[in-house]
Amino acid sequence: MNNDQNHEDKSFRLAEASRFVSLHLQIPVMIGNCDSFPFDEFYQRSVFAEQVQVCYQTDYLSSVSNSSHRHIVRMIDDPLGTHCIQILAEKMLVIFGPFVTESYSEKLSRKLLADHFRYDSYLQLQFKYYWCRMSVCSLDEVMHSVQSVLQFSGYFPEDFLIVNSSSQTDKPAVPANTDSISNLQLNEFKKVEERYLTETELTQQIAAGNEQAAVAALKKILLNSRPQSGLAVDLWSHESASAIVRSIIRLAAKNSGLNAVVIDSISLEYAQKMRKVYNNPKEAARLYIRMISDLCREITAVKENRLSPLVQRALYVIRSQYAEPLSVKRLSELLNVSESTLSRNLKAETGQSFTRLIKKERMTAAARLIIHSGKSIQEIAEKVGIPDQNYFVKVFRSVYHMTPTEYRNLSLFS
Repeated sequence: MNNDQNHEDKSFRLAEASRFVSLHLQIPVMIGNCDSFPFDEFYQRSVFAEQVQVCYQTDYLSSVSNSSHRHIVRMIDDPLGTHCIQILAEKMLVIFGPFVTESYSEKLSRKLLADHFRYDSYLQLQFKYYWCRMSVCSLDEVMHSVQSVLQFSGYFPEDFLIVNSSSQTDKPAVPANTDSISNLQLNEFKKVEERYLTETELTQQIAAGNEQAAVAALKKILLNSRPQSGLAVDLWSHESASAIVRSIIRLAAKNSGLNAVVIDSISLEYAQKMRKVYNNPKEAARLYIRMISDLCREITAVKENRLSPLVQRALYVIRSQYAEPLSVKRLSELLNVSESTLSRNLKAETGQSFTRLIKKERMTAAARLIIHSGKSIQEIAEKVGIPDQNYFVKVFRSVYHMTPTEYRNLSLFS
């Protein structure tokens, strides 16, 4: 085997072993060539305070490749208590972390923040969120794993220069008493708040039996849960995540009054199916959507069985003729009742007016066509009984909180 082949083999084994250790220790890892390593991506996923965690900036991390040594293991201890391990193996660079070596405590938080920030209770809460997203590992455990990675890859660990950044003169200077944290972290906190609002929307729509609105909320949750930082729980790739999502859906269905046995039978059916596809994002998403659809149909059926014959007939006509220019006057004529009687009964038994009921039916049909057909937005608008495209977009946005084009462009579900 020539030198180039030997180098390629070592690089491949180093990458594979590093990914295995990442899964085993539950700490993120980034792997790449020194010349093209995504330092900016690492910085964005790792930093809490830009002015404090200078050791996570590109200039500092890339400096390891400027060393005369081509085999280096660098332990990076950042001023806010997180840690990274950087491996330079010829032209390959691997970074494990960040991770922490102890669980969160208020005493620890105050101590770490005191040198760089004026005390603020909300800042401490933000730091708690940042800290608790990371895995707790001892440095000895990580370093032992790094040694195993090197041995598996065909390197001799004793050939590597061990550098501890906390005791080196090249440790970056840290400014004191800054008043701001990373804008990236502020955006992350905003996403958390938005996620909870969307989860509330999901549970409310399922409980009401509104299938398409519930599906739209689920899509937002799944898209936002794909980890940008490598630190958060990934609802796409962890088997336990399917249980989390199913639990949210199940509890929402229970709030509708649906029989618990019916809910569990549907939930168990999809639990079986999800065990086979939990590592397939698109298929898992389709199963979540089908589970919601099944539950919403059951919820709607139960609610309609409690309705008077008049209202059941009215809903049937709305479903079958929503694409027509159907008005409450026309509907009352078809059912041979007065407009006032029809409107009063619809509102009393469904909690919704005729206008809202037909809008819901039209938008549900529109959402299905947007996903499952190649028709233009104008064609879909006409097909559901709203020939004015601008008005159709306005109505659609009021229901799904996004435009029809944005709904279609959720490519993960297309």
